[in-house]
Amino acid sequence: MACTTCLVVFFTTLITVNGIILFGVGVTGIIQDKDTADYHKAPEFVLIVLGVTVFALSFLGTYAAIKKSECKLYSFASAMMVLSFFQFITAVVLFARKDSKVTASIVLITAVIQVVGAVLAYVVAIYGEIKICQIGQEYYGPGDNRSDGNRSDGNRPNYTA
Repeated sequence: MACTTCLVVFFTTLITVNGIILFGVGVTGIIQDKDTADYHKAPEFVLIVLGVTVFALSFLGTYAAIKKSECKLYSFASAMMVLSFFQFITAVVLFARKDSKVTASIVLITAVIQVVGAVLAYVVAIYGEIKICQIGQEYYGPGDNRSDGNRSDGNRPNYTA
């Protein structure tokens, strides 16, 4: 795998963990607040739904990175941006509550990680493999032919059909 593919797979793995964390934070918030009314638990229910959705979509991102599918990478990145927007809104609502500052901080951190992963997926989908990751290798264009006719691996290209 190329460097950028590995980065996208790494970030989708982090996003998978984010989904599990969001789900856990939502469930913990519901269990701890047994005495409050149900409408005060709305952010926790939103976190559970977001966690399950992020967890499921992270597999799409991993599959898209491995298969190098531009369409799936765009879909994954777009979905992560929309979900991150909802996470930011949920974090603002949680910050407004006096007892949920830690939960809101966790939600913000996971949203930032998702945004970074989505931006990286967009970049890979737009530009393909980024040549800057191939440190130490010279690149002379298609086929990587050098000016003297030899390939970088030392073999001469075979032009016979």
